[in-house]
Amino acid sequence: MMIFADHKEDYSSDVCLNNIRTLIDRAQKASFLDHSINTDLLISFGEFESSLIDILCPEVDTSNSFTRLLRRAATIIGHIFVSSLLMKFDRLENNAEELKKIIYEISSFDQLPKSITISLPEGYAYYGLYPEMYYESAKEFVKKKKPDKAFTIGIRSIGTSLSSVISAALENDNCIVNSITLRPRGDYFNRTLKVNNELLSEIKSNADSYFLIVDEGPGLSGTSFCSAAEFLSLLGIKDEKIVLFPSWLPDASSFVSELSKRRWPMHEKYCASFESSSFGIDKIKRSFPFQNIYDISAGKWRELFFENISNSPAVFQNFEQRKYLLTEKPVLQVPKTLLKNDEEVFFLKFSGLGHYGLHLHKRALLLSDAGFSPKTYELSSGFIRFDFIKGIPLSHEDVSPQLLKRISEYLSFLKKNFSSVKPSLSFDEIREMIKINVQKGLGYEWEDYLDNLYSFNSEGFEKNIVEIDGRMLPYEWIKTKDSFIKTDSIHHHTDHLLPGRTDIAWDIAGTIVEFHLDSSNAEYLLKEYSRLSGDPLSKERLHFFMIAYLAFRLGYSCFASERLGNSSDGRNFKWLSNYYSSMLKDLLKKVMHNYSK
Repeated sequence: MMIFADHKEDYSSDVCLNNIRTLIDRAQKASFLDHSINTDLLISFGEFESSLIDILCPEVDTSNSFTRLLRRAATIIGHIFVSSLLMKFDRLENNAEELKKIIYEISSFDQLPKSITISLPEGYAYYGLYPEMYYESAKEFVKKKKPDKAFTIGIRSIGTSLSSVISAALENDNCIVNSITLRPRGDYFNRTLKVNNELLSEIKSNADSYFLIVDEGPGLSGTSFCSAAEFLSLLGIKDEKIVLFPSWLPDASSFVSELSKRRWPMHEKYCASFESSSFGIDKIKRSFPFQNIYDISAGKWRELFFENISNSPAVFQNFEQRKYLLTEKPVLQVPKTLLKNDEEVFFLKFSGLGHYGLHLHKRALLLSDAGFSPKTYELSSGFIRFDFIKGIPLSHEDVSPQLLKRISEYLSFLKKNFSSVKPSLSFDEIREMIKINVQKGLGYEWEDYLDNLYSFNSEGFEKNIVEIDGRMLPYEWIKTKDSFIKTDSIHHHTDHLLPGRTDIAWDIAGTIVEFHLDSSNAEYLLKEYSRLSGDPLSKERLHFFMIAYLAFRLGYSCFASERLGNSSDGRNFKWLSNYYSSMLKDLLKKVMHNYSK
């Protein structure tokens, strides 16, 4: 099934370097006291370095004076990050001045491309992956191994900046550190490393070092870590000298790669979890003026509203961001009593580190000020604080003219205020997603029903691109005394799943499907939206995006059902996959019938 997004953006190299210079200046002006600026500097340079090396080394990773210059800059930024974390600022001014000189050298490089393509770092943007946790892992490694020499390998892309933090932490303990970044290449389930002779010699000449492989994940295959470990082992590096620094510790049997199943248990691993790290929950307590924190992540938020979890909305925990409730006073029998007493309650949601969080905070404030989403407060440590809405989540049975008018107002607001120049998926890529998910979800015999999709007129597609809501599910709407409030409204245009930024028709289709709108209610929604937005939505355009929406949700539900098995959520997703399958078949038949006349 095709369900995952691969968010990439093209940027001018000059713009990226100017942004890095600005962050250095801001860090200096703040005397390095603002850790959020230093974090953004770490993330921004890591993105730049990773993307630049991918362009300069398209097939084989190399070691030369320029790649070493980039690594020197990265390690200095790692020291700035670690020093601000520890509140030790004695050498930072010198570091900043050296860094500025290196940035000038990089900008003068005669092979510097005019533009680079940056891949969004999922851990920083979605999953609450803090570089501080890797600092803690590095300290634990130093405490246990007391290394004299280490060779850090950052797996591009996010491992680039994470390895900078680990390198700085080790150097602070007088360890001699060499550092490189590598890109495992090839099939997702069978990745390999390719390096030039100079880099090969550099690795072999440091065979007495500990080799530290740094990345987020591992994912389903585990091959980013394990292909790098296999590569080093085949070069003669002892397995006990190869150490892994992941963001979590899965059971090796869960990997879909045989290499990973074999290789993962062979190496020591250092991992500081968000829950146990002093930079996790404790960091939240320091960032917000509330000491009572209640975790409602991974679907636990359902306990607030639903008596029986098996009859509540299906949740695939892997894709849920961290969520917490904050109160000034302790609350007994959490979480149900939070809806029934007068205690002031706030809602925290991870929204991204650095510029990722800033972007979503700006969106949240705009939606809040317009009255569509909960009142929004500060952004701190990657979390945005909202009012917690003590209302009732809707179901498809709550459809009314008042609700449909409110939804029309909301979608019109998105169309007018969050338009975008470039879609995340091209029109042809959306059609490809539909084809793949129909073939695998319904069967290849349904492919003939897609013929009309290839005659759909894509002209004007990019005129309606919006940073959409992406979650027009009934329970995401809360009924209050005065109105309807949309929750979870800020990040699904840029999360791990399709479609990203796309035609606002995707959200209209989602509303029709998820609220089970009959033809009269659907027509009312369309008329109200068109009247408010000035966007005439043709039947042809709506049908296309209803098919696209159903194909995606079918793929997502099938994937979640397979992964979650016979759990209550797995069974609920199985039911949903049948529902989307039935609706998609009916719609494909209807569209074929209409267009064949």
